[in-house]
Amino acid sequence: EEQQKKGIEIVVITLSNKNYIDFVNGVKVYYIYHSNFFWLFKSNRYIKLLIPLRHLLSIKNPVIDRKLNKILKSENPDIVYTNNLIGLSYSFWTVIKKNNIPSVHTLRDYYLLCWKSTMFSKNRNCTSLCYTCRLFSFPKKFFSKNVDVVVGLTNYILIRHTNEGFFPFSKKFIIGSPVRINTGISQKEMIHEPLTFAFIGLISQTKGIEKLLETFSSMQSNANLIILGKAKNKNSEENLRLKFSAKNIKFLGFLNISEFMSKIDVLIMPSLWNEPFGRVIIEAYSYGVPVIGSNGGGIPELIEDGKTGFIFDPDKNGDLESKITLFIDNPELIFSMSENCIYKAKQYSAEEIAIKYIGLYKNLLSSKK
Repeated sequence: EEQQKKGIEIVVITLSNKNYIDFVNGVKVYYIYHSNFFWLFKSNRYIKLLIPLRHLLSIKNPVIDRKLNKILKSENPDIVYTNNLIGLSYSFWTVIKKNNIPSVHTLRDYYLLCWKSTMFSKNRNCTSLCYTCRLFSFPKKFFSKNVDVVVGLTNYILIRHTNEGFFPFSKKFIIGSPVRINTGISQKEMIHEPLTFAFIGLISQTKGIEKLLETFSSMQSNANLIILGKAKNKNSEENLRLKFSAKNIKFLGFLNISEFMSKIDVLIMPSLWNEPFGRVIIEAYSYGVPVIGSNGGGIPELIEDGKTGFIFDPDKNGDLESKITLFIDNPELIFSMSENCIYKAKQYSAEEIAIKYIGLYKNLLSSKK
């Protein structure tokens, strides 16, 4: 929508459980029938048995390819942009190439590498592809040679793919994800007494929530910790609530982030999983809230250590506690970092990201003349 505001005509293609065309906020949207074993958002115990077959058909789906080719012939676009082809067809990149249309793909997750899209198994990050993932990723890698430009939300997610041989002939760029940011403040105006730290996200082991709770519980401090989010498993969340029931630790479930950010001083993102990006970090920055984040995945690229927060090593004993203590002992750091955080957040506004992509499109079209 932001690109359309700047004069770029946009046409969207997405999956549906039926074929039709609609307009959403002035943008033409083709909804095409999924033409697979089952609809992406339908699930039961029998359907789970068909998931591997669905993944295989998502790699090369002749029916989808014909539909997409027909749309390309009809719309005749200058550029085709893709970012997540789950459920569609990765051979679509070949269809685009055969139509002599330049293409841009953005890497937002691990689906090209991992059929579960996590690159996380047995409570640890995968350092290489297992046999199953290698099998599923090979044809995607083959089709990726047809992409003209590949964009990573972070350098980490880009290198993770290119090291596995993806996008061998593509020009490579890093452009972050657009984040809806707060534009109403220029600096954090107050801090709480005692300080209030917060975790926002899915309550799960991969997000490092238990390590955070253990660290906070062991500290001799009256600082508060607020947990905003829910667990997929209600029992595991309830067990955490019972285990960490100190008065200064509160589980609040889901709240409106814009209202919540004014109630905290520092955000903690202790993820053990290698996050491709870290949207909540930018959201916190836009409210002048600094962030303590783990050193895995794309998180360190978003945090300027000592300027917008601190980076810690979850495998190093006491490192998270030391970073929390830095803020407790030196609360003035929050004020000094606040302005840096807001400046950083503005770089990820929808307008700024749209400008970067439009510049990329223009350069790509010029190179094709």
